[in-house]
Amino acid sequence: MKNRILTSILAVSLFGTVVSGQNQCSKGHFIFGSDLIQYSTNNSSYRYTSGSHVPDSNKTSSSDLSFGIGVWAGYFVSNRFCVGLDYSFHQPSMTYYYSYYPYYYNYSPSFSIFPSNLFFCYYLVKADSGQVLDLALEGNAGFQYNSSMNSYYEDIYNNQTSTITNQMNFMNLNSGIKLLFSFHISKHFALQLAGGFNLGYESIDFVSSSITPSYPSYTFIPAKETYLNYGFSGSFRLQFYL
Repeated sequence: MKNRILTSILAVSLFGTVVSGQNQCSKGHFIFGSDLIQYSTNNSSYRYTSGSHVPDSNKTSSSDLSFGIGVWAGYFVSNRFCVGLDYSFHQPSMTYYYSYYPYYYNYSPSFSIFPSNLFFCYYLVKADSGQVLDLALEGNAGFQYNSSMNSYYEDIYNNQTSTITNQMNFMNLNSGIKLLFSFHISKHFALQLAGGFNLGYESIDFVSSSITPSYPSYTFIPAKETYLNYGFSGSFRLQFYL
């Protein structure tokens, strides 16, 4: 008797879970979400131009793991197609090589006040067809630009530390495609796994420079670095349906 009662409760719970997903991912609904964990690998080919010369070019690679950053909002324009905007609060510092001096430095771009990416999502398998698991293709495209002042310290003359401040203009173009798996844990919430490939272009212009204390022999030559980036990105996410 107890086994029958437990079996009935389990069946009702499972049925409720499936039914709870049937009204999601349909036209007119909104979604909101946040990344819980993000991981990315990146490969870059860069080109450094100083004046009219190209004194340096090379390839670099990096990886990054972050927690609890990135939010998005979307709207279902049809039963399978969703569009929206997402914004990342995480911008890992990028290591650049300025061969004119020469030196390596870490540059952290300033945050943009606008969402950094437009995204679209097309559902191949939907929970409202009787499935607890969604399978979708998610694509994104983004643009970012900012100008900032960045300082670093270096021993230049007689072991005296000087501060060099550069004005830099930063631009980023990016796009990507991912597979998205959603497991509906309630009528309004889903846990998600996303993974795929990204392609991007970055440029950083060294517009002006100053040094403190000043030295008569210090000269500045405007320069530019460009990066072509490609790699993998994945995330574990929580999504809310409204």
